[in-house]
Amino acid sequence: MNDLLARLHVYPIVTPTPFPVGPVNCYLYKGDALTLIDAGTATDAAYDALQAGLADYGVAVADIERIILTHHHVDHMGLAGRVVDASGAQVCAHKDFITHLRLAYSFDAAQRQFHRELLLLMGASPEKASVDMKRQERFRPLIPEVPVDCYLEDGATVEGFTVHFVPGHAPTDILLVNHAQGFSVVGDHILERINPNPLLRRPVAGFPREKSLVQYQQSLAYSRTLPLGVCLPGHGAPFVQHEKVIDGILAQQDKRSEKVLHYIHDAAVTPYTLSQMMYPKQHADEFFLCLSVAAGHLELLESHGVLASELLNDTMYYFRTEFLGQGDAI
Repeated sequence: MNDLLARLHVYPIVTPTPFPVGPVNCYLYKGDALTLIDAGTATDAAYDALQAGLADYGVAVADIERIILTHHHVDHMGLAGRVVDASGAQVCAHKDFITHLRLAYSFDAAQRQFHRELLLLMGASPEKASVDMKRQERFRPLIPEVPVDCYLEDGATVEGFTVHFVPGHAPTDILLVNHAQGFSVVGDHILERINPNPLLRRPVAGFPREKSLVQYQQSLAYSRTLPLGVCLPGHGAPFVQHEKVIDGILAQQDKRSEKVLHYIHDAAVTPYTLSQMMYPKQHADEFFLCLSVAAGHLELLESHGVLASELLNDTMYYFRTEFLGQGDAI
């Protein structure tokens, strides 16, 4: 595979993260401009690994001319500003990148209020909400300013790649498809060894909160129709036959949805209660992920007409089973 990637002039660079997901991939692409796709986490260890990886291919950080970011999560964009400082590179990202970066990581009063109200709606106690808000604050040092100056629309082209907007895992996810050479950079949208669980997230002002897992499955259905060729993911090794990988992700999610129905049976549950049933031994650092998984599957089942939700006293969401006719499927 490395020989193939070298013929395509694309070179993987693995950088460490402090997160359970493990290392993240950046890619050096020697196109018309010397391009770095994704920029790792804002830590010295990641920067050292990036420098060393570039040096293996005869490149220095100062040589980078363009940076393309697949989405705004902290492990993919953290070093962009530092690379720009060293190189003057142009930064390209989805047109709503800065909007969602600030919504997710502003750590201001508006974000704290949204996060608290969201957790209470999901059924968490005020004490649990307070603890998780403090935990989220630990990300603050990993969120530098990202100087985006090239905003990518769906269908745009950059460095020979066609941009496809595939929101779900993140609201800024893009695929970079190089049709001429038969490969794609897929970020965290399609991962072979990890099921990319979409998180609960803060909406743009004036718009409803997106049902992240529902949106993600819609984007997967679209991506399955694209000729992606060799796929270069944000985590893990390159892979081919992305249709099978997508089918595997959807099959895992179907199994999880079946477990959700088993857990709740004919009761009414909040997402928080369900998350405790699904993950009784969850670590405090996994709380928001577990809650997002539970809420995502409840909302997915509701979108299929299997469950119905009710906002009780304007303070908390409950989901209950809809009694469908025999033979109805999820």
